[in-house]
Amino acid sequence: ASTLDLTKASDTGERAIRIENSSARLYVGVEGSSGNRFVGSATNNGFIGTTTDDGLELATANAVRAVITNTGNVGIGTTSPTRKLHIGGTAPGDSIIRQDATSSGTNWEIGEREAGKWMIFEDDSDSVVATFMSTGNVGIGTSSPSYRADILATNQYALRLNTTDADGCFLAIQTNGTA
Repeated sequence: ASTLDLTKASDTGERAIRIENSSARLYVGVEGSSGNRFVGSATNNGFIGTTTDDGLELATANAVRAVITNTGNVGIGTTSPTRKLHIGGTAPGDSIIRQDATSSGTNWEIGEREAGKWMIFEDDSDSVVATFMSTGNVGIGTSSPSYRADILATNQYALRLNTTDADGCFLAIQTNGTA
């Protein structure tokens, strides 16, 4: 029915294309029974993978864009991921964004959206709730914190210490180790 149809009679084995050279194998197909081709796979799942100790790469415009290493680390924007998810980038906009499907705004962003701003949390109206700068400054209610902890509050408490502890609560301030 398509330009290329590959069909295998129903059985417990996978239906796959195997591409190999002298040291690696790549499979693309549909799993026949759970775990038949890959450990942890499920019946009728599609799969792309290797059975050798090699990784996978996804590329566009003649450049690798994403990698899964042989140890399971995933890299986007890097070909050598060192964590389970490693996102590389060097320019503003190279970031991770979480956006609510019912909103046009960003709920949070990790990465450099604007120069020096590494983590931004926003409400549904795109108003900045908190910003973490590459300098170490943290802003609550401000997108440009000038201090290590910069809190901007309008018509509300800027900082509230509350406890049910019988000893009460306190705020300790030190300068050069002296309270």
